[in-house]
Amino acid sequence: FLTVAFPFYYVIGHSLHFNRETFMFVTAFVLTYVYFGREFSASKFWSKRLLLIIIPYILWSLIYTWYRYPDVDLMTFWQKAEYGLRTGNASYQLYYVFLTLQFYALFPLFLLIFKKIKHHMPLVLVISFIVQVVFMFLDFKYIINGSKESYPLWIQAYAQYQARLIFTYQFFFVFGAVAALYIDRAKAFMVKYGKYFPYLFLLTWLGYVGYFFLQVRFGLSMQKAAVVLQPSVTLYSIVAILTFLWLAMKWAEKRLYYRTVHAVAAVS
Repeated sequence: FLTVAFPFYYVIGHSLHFNRETFMFVTAFVLTYVYFGREFSASKFWSKRLLLIIIPYILWSLIYTWYRYPDVDLMTFWQKAEYGLRTGNASYQLYYVFLTLQFYALFPLFLLIFKKIKHHMPLVLVISFIVQVVFMFLDFKYIINGSKESYPLWIQAYAQYQARLIFTYQFFFVFGAVAALYIDRAKAFMVKYGKYFPYLFLLTWLGYVGYFFLQVRFGLSMQKAAVVLQPSVTLYSIVAILTFLWLAMKWAEKRLYYRTVHAVAAVS
């Protein structure tokens, strides 16, 4: 039973890898939609995030560190806590908060650059996508499946923390920002073609899972075949984002179980 079930355990986990990319898309979409073209103060923006994000992040990182290492001395505790704070490793879910903090720190620059190139955003999106796919290919081939010990120290350092660095996922932040800037066109596109996205998602998922088993068939371990940082995840995540965006639009039209959804959102 375990022999049969174990691969499907990896398939389920691998199939959910679009969630972090979706959050990145949504984060960039919301912030760009709210702040682009309006009066913007970096100091006010950062001070608001300090209270809402940074302070809870620090407190929960300390709590998780204490929970994980209750018997260590004070010096060791602070060493563990410092490492957790600067990497998002205090608990498994805090890595995304750490990524979000990086985006908040860079958002004023991000906004400034986008104002300068706002008339070239479709081209920027295409270039960003190409860079993302090529980078994921090189990363997957030469870092994740390569001999990192032979690489320069800075590449080894990057390899250790790459999943927690904003630049590793740059396309999804750009994707969200471009969608916000072209929201009317994006909505029209979703209305016209959205009904096809569930079918596209199903076909993409089948190819995605098939590619996972193909990698395993040709000698890759299941653990490495299921890593997030590879081109197939980028392509799969884009289709997933479009599909769930269309489903969200359909839900907004009918507002099914609105009170329940609103209550869950308020406490989550």
